[in-house]
Amino acid sequence: MALDPENPFAPPRATFQEAPPGRVDERPVPFEDHATEPRFWARVGAMFQTLFTRPADLADRIPNTRGLSAPLRFALLLASPLMALYLALGSAAGLVVGLAAPTAQGDAVPAWFMAFIGPFYALMMALVVVLGLFLGGPLLHGCLWMWGGLRATRGLEQTLRVMGYYLAFHMLGSCIPLLNFAVMLAGPAFLGMALARIHRTETWRGICAAYTPLLLCCCFYGAVLIAALALK
Repeated sequence: MALDPENPFAPPRATFQEAPPGRVDERPVPFEDHATEPRFWARVGAMFQTLFTRPADLADRIPNTRGLSAPLRFALLLASPLMALYLALGSAAGLVVGLAAPTAQGDAVPAWFMAFIGPFYALMMALVVVLGLFLGGPLLHGCLWMWGGLRATRGLEQTLRVMGYYLAFHMLGSCIPLLNFAVMLAGPAFLGMALARIHRTETWRGICAAYTPLLLCCCFYGAVLIAALALK
């Protein structure tokens, strides 16, 4: 751990961590590896195979390429089951409410209008993915900086890339009953480990950085609850 002699207020920087021993895999992640597998769905399946068999290799291969298009497309692809679920449930609920609930003038709410609730929820879910990448990614990068885990060689773009691929698996896991709670609680730990490998820093720094936004949200909601109780 090294201190910045020119800025005593800067957090300590992690000592450079050497690359893992063994042959360095310079291939991109399977989803971006068109040379190895040109078929789209085969590349998607290879992502899951690598995740469950060699998760560390998947993290190590993320910095081998640049750009945010592939992580964003993969996140939207794996979020599509959740978007389809919201589309179906929202459309059905909107039709039921539109046919059953009268307006103030006594007329029924137009069913065609209420049917747009489903597509609206689906679009909101897609917006959550985009905001999670372009707002959550910089926040995660800032938290890693706060914990002293950043290196000058790999910057914000690689944090956004790992955030995009994490969001993909996170959104898909959120669709599975009972598993979704485990994904929400344990998912940031895996994100932190991947973040630490990408930025060549200690694992605990990456995990602390990944859980910091969740901790800040809990503190914020706790403060709001205490303020609401105090104003009663």
